[in-house]
Amino acid sequence: MKSLIIIFTITTLLGCDGPNKNKKASAINMDEPSGTIAFTSSRDGNAEIYTVNADGTDLRNITNHPSFEYSTSGSPNGKFVAFYSNRDGNSEIYLSNTDGTDVKRLTDHPAKDVLPSVSPDSKTIVLMSERDSLSR
Repeated sequence: MKSLIIIFTITTLLGCDGPNKNKKASAINMDEPSGTIAFTSSRDGNAEIYTVNADGTDLRNITNHPSFEYSTSGSPNGKFVAFYSNRDGNSEIYLSNTDGTDVKRLTDHPAKDVLPSVSPDSKTIVLMSERDSLSR
């Protein structure tokens, strides 16, 4: 048991390289933020998907629906937002343009489909579903 603890400690210490001296905070340009941020907020009474420019301008409620919308995942290419909503009576995955137009339901199943995540190449959306009584 003592040797197991020593091996674990050595392995843990080997993984700690210390501070990375190559990274400099000055390399990060915070003067000119760019892009769009998508997020969920209940600021208007129920959970909605909002977008805002990275500089804080142009806040928009892009779902504006009486149901609840959650768990937004913006596409890295900036063209669309995936989210889940119960707007049709069950938690399903939806997709819309970042301005809120062209909303499409992607799933249609009695089980809950939630937590969409857009792949780095913006070509695939993964999600968690409670189909077969298991969350996968």
